Amino acid sequence: MDGTQFSGWDLLQLNDSTDWVNSFSTLVENPHWTDIEAQLANDSVSTIFIYRKGYIPCWECGLYNCRINFELPKTDMEAFIRKIHNHPLIENAKVVGLYYIKRRQNMRFWLTGSDIDIPPIMAQIKSDIQQSAFLKHMFDPTWVSSKTKMPFRDYTQLPLERLGLDRTDPALFEIKISVPNYTVESRISYKLRNCVAQRNHLTIPLVSADLISKPLTLIVLADCRRRCEIYQKYEDLETMILITAELKRSVCKITQAKTVNAVITKNDAKKTMICKL
Repeated sequence: MDGTQFSGWDLLQLNDSTDWVNSFSTLVENPHWTDIEAQLANDSVSTIFIYRKGYIPCWECGLYNCRINFELPKTDMEAFIRKIHNHPLIENAKVVGLYYIKRRQNMRFWLTGSDIDIPPIMAQIKSDIQQSAFLKHMFDPTWVSSKTKMPFRDYTQLPLERLGLDRTDPALFEIKISVPNYTVESRISYKLRNCVAQRNHLTIPLVSADLISKPLTLIVLADCRRRCEIYQKYEDLETMILITAELKRSVCKITQAKTVNAVITKNDAKKTMICKL
């Protein structure tokens, strides 16, 4: 496999650092297959990072929308590199990283852009690379812990809120989703937190999330002014109903509960009722 396989990309290495954002350096610019092959054969290297210049594998930077994962045996890596060399996927500016975990034999495409950019890329990966690929949204770094005001990390629990949130803003809406006779366990709390904090068209308008454990009650504030292009054609009330319906479906899926109630109110002094779902 002669020639530069990733022109305009860097093969990164992870350095010893407690600061993940500043722990990467460039090992090889415009890496050849032989550079990647050497990393694959090096037992001291657990993960291979191939990223466009200016990008690193750190979701906290706020540059990424999601990643697309699929299994890739190490023995198939050369065939994979050969397949994507000069492939439209690599030419697509929204595809900015290839993240390969050797032990799990798992490849991850890291993507930027908005939600409308992702389906064509997913379709192309499933058609040309791996049919069983699946999507995983990145966490949104604009969330902070409501208790400590510290930046969101994987271990942060609910409640969460957006940086600079004004809870008294009357333009906000409150969504309250409850499950009768259901007590939240830590595993469920973790899944609900991830549901809120991952960046996608559903969660972009959300600005805070609180949780009452018994009975399970998820209380969310939403700001329609933040909605993405997917919701732009809808009025505020229509947007809130769509978001609430999706949140309700997510809670149903996470809890496996048969009865889930949802109420939308304005964030005014009277908590004016909008509707029930």
